Amino acid sequence: MKLSVVAGRASTGKRPPKPVPDHVREQVVDMLLAIGAVESIMGTRGLRWSDIAAAFAPQQPLPGLEPSPSPPAPEPPATSRERWIEPAKLVAIIEMIEKAAPPMLGDRSRDFLAGLRKLAGEFPMVRLSRKQTSWLDALAKDAGVAIE
Repeated sequence: MKLSVVAGRASTGKRPPKPVPDHVREQVVDMLLAIGAVESIMGTRGLRWSDIAAAFAPQQPLPGLEPSPSPPAPEPPATSRERWIEPAKLVAIIEMIEKAAPPMLGDRSRDFLAGLRKLAGEFPMVRLSRKQTSWLDALAKDAGVAIE
């Protein structure tokens, strides 16, 4: 980095940063005070930020806190081709497609079905986008598998 001295000041050739507007400075101060208050409360309860982060991870709830029940899956609009499907039903459809049409499944289709199978193992309900629904329907049709 090249430095030059102009009028008694060291300069890197870059402009000095713009001043922070007063309203932004006030918001930052308020935010820092709120963070300090949260940290103070956390300290009295023996908690750290990692404990707070863990509270949002479904696999690691805070000790003494019971996780809230999952909300029911929303009903898709009648005009939408998006689909909510139970994991067991999705896995059954995937297995029927894989059993009925192994030679016609390309690598992308196999990867797609493997991804859906993974989602079925992770969620109580699986939402298929329009593209996923279309692709799954096409694979099922080619394999001679009826969906719904």
